[in-house]
Amino acid sequence: MADLRISGKVFRFLSAMHPALSKAERKRYAGYDPEHWYDWTAEVAAEFSDLMKRSPRDTSFARGFAYVGQKGVPEGRFVPVDKMVAGLPRLAAAFEGPDGNGFAVEPTAATSAHVTFGGMPGFDNACIAVLGELEQRMQASGARGVEVRHVKGCRLQGEDRCHFDVSWSGAAAPKGLEPISLAELLGEDEAHDDGEERFRAGADDATPDGGDADDGEQVAQVAVEDDTAEDVAVEDDAPVEEEESQPAAPAPDDPPPPRASGAFRRTSAARPAAPAAA
Repeated sequence: MADLRISGKVFRFLSAMHPALSKAERKRYAGYDPEHWYDWTAEVAAEFSDLMKRSPRDTSFARGFAYVGQKGVPEGRFVPVDKMVAGLPRLAAAFEGPDGNGFAVEPTAATSAHVTFGGMPGFDNACIAVLGELEQRMQASGARGVEVRHVKGCRLQGEDRCHFDVSWSGAAAPKGLEPISLAELLGEDEAHDDGEERFRAGADDATPDGGDADDGEQVAQVAVEDDTAEDVAVEDDAPVEEEESQPAAPAPDDPPPPRASGAFRRTSAARPAAPAAA
């Protein structure tokens, strides 16, 4: 897992928000510097998998990943949803490696796209967290009527990447925020700011799916509660709670999380101390 890194912001967010952390874990996660990147190791992947399984309906990972993306946009600004989705592989995200942040995007219509994720290898249930992250990042970009589905193709079933279909019914500027272009945000030439153009091209080239929805769909429910779409308000230097939190119990009707299999089965590993920042 050389050259793979995770943002310290994720650990700091989890230290304050994850319901299944023990008091000792909460303090250790709070020791990560939110302004630095840390090596993505097999031990970290196993620990994240364990945390997800200890609180299967928890949305902290989804919110933490979306938080990293939100912090990558200047205060008072937002990236319009079509540009955000098209530019997702180049935008700030929780994970980074030699090939980028793990995302790849193919617009399929004016308000829909096929998104895949191949980052965070070894994190068993990363797809559940990424599904929620996509929904929240789209909502933060002004999208309305957001739908995110995990469709056929999942690392837990031996695929190289997890596949998602995303769509929205409309968009409006979030109250009090001004739009920012990808060119301005990323310091690129305007010629690279291709969000709208890519979605126009996707709308022209899109063809009806015609497939059976049940054939492709593996996870049809967004694993994010309705009240988590609001802006995340965790300060990087927020004090750590001293009370030990208890794991959140899943609702009786909640579906179980996917089980790990094959190359992505979690193996036991000692939990590491906070490593030195890269």
